Amino acid sequence: MSSIMKLPSSLYQKAFNYYQPMFRAGSVTPLWHMMLFVSVTMYSTGYMAKDYQNIQHKHHVQKEALKEYYEKHGGGDDHH
Repeated sequence: MSSIMKLPSSLYQKAFNYYQPMFRAGSVTPLWHMMLFVSVTMYSTGYMAKDYQNIQHKHHVQKEALKEYYEKHGGGDDHH
């Protein structure tokens, strides 16, 4: 249990040791890493919060429309 509690502080220390020399040298790499992290986080949360539900609803509507079409015109889910 104590090793789990030390995990955040050890990750912080590793990140600090990795980025501190870059900050002091004026490198742009930490900025790019932060921008990438923020972009991935924002895209993922936006997708999970609203886009996923909209896509699932759209798929449900399309499935129902195909079901009605096949009932009226024949044919169906015999493709692979």
